[in-house]
Amino acid sequence: MIDRFSRLLLAEEVVDRSQLDLLRHRARLLGGGLDQHLLETGTLDLEGVIRIYASSIELPHARGLDLDRIERRRSAAFPAQLRQRWRFIPVRQQGLVWQVLSDSRPDADRRAAIRSVLGVDILVRAVPPFLYDILAAWLRGIPPSEGLALLAANLFPRFVVAAESVAEVAVAALAPQADQPSGLPARLALCSGGTEVLSGAAQYLGERFAYQGVWRVDGSVLYNPQGSQEARLINGFIGLAEALASRQAVITRTPVPSGWADLLAAPEQLRSVAVRPIIVVGRCLALLAIGAQFVAIDAASSAELDRVGASVEAGMKQRLSAALG
Repeated sequence: MIDRFSRLLLAEEVVDRSQLDLLRHRARLLGGGLDQHLLETGTLDLEGVIRIYASSIELPHARGLDLDRIERRRSAAFPAQLRQRWRFIPVRQQGLVWQVLSDSRPDADRRAAIRSVLGVDILVRAVPPFLYDILAAWLRGIPPSEGLALLAANLFPRFVVAAESVAEVAVAALAPQADQPSGLPARLALCSGGTEVLSGAAQYLGERFAYQGVWRVDGSVLYNPQGSQEARLINGFIGLAEALASRQAVITRTPVPSGWADLLAAPEQLRSVAVRPIIVVGRCLALLAIGAQFVAIDAASSAELDRVGASVEAGMKQRLSAALG
């Protein structure tokens, strides 16, 4: 049986039947799909493969602009398990619509499931399977498969993770299970000081939330409560977390790290923000924050932020006790 993609290649006279049979035989011998071997043999260019494949699954084709817009931070806002199950490459969310790339056309039941689980609709543009595999590997932080490595390096160097950058992960995977760090507390246990603890927390939050930040407290902040012309000075940041989370304060003076300007100083950027102060021995040492651009932060996300905060506080206290002991 000949698939729709192959029929379109024949219909557009990209290949004749004997050439198609040779390409399919090559794919069986070397692995990979017809889309990949069309490119590797120079039978069709990238734009042609994407266009014809999109037509074969009756979806609009992915554009160069869509690929340019893919960022790990934005894509991380889409649940990773669902992304992998549905073969989606999340591009960005606009209102109640997620723009995604995929090598398959979602049917009505899948679209209904997405609305039920995530509360959003999807706008899907097609990519051929070889490109989906390259992008999916990049989002997971791993190199593309051996069969796609050369093609990925030539066509999409931005989406190639070097094997050297994951060498430490590979070594850790070979270690005995009892020796492997598991979860944030285990990661923080490897940190040598408070600064590293906060950096570890920032990395952990960055893996889970599109909008997040860790603010190391230093000094005081001047802010204006909403509806008031009177500026207030907060020392030690006690009380500021609640004001920011409720969007009742606008920061008007440093110290505010540049990355926090969008997160906290411009409430119109995000619909909701949750802030968790890190308090050790009665002093606020840092603020952890997560934000959501289009939806309210749910209870699970707030609980995750609180767990991170508790782990950071425990790590800080351990290091303080060790320094005083």
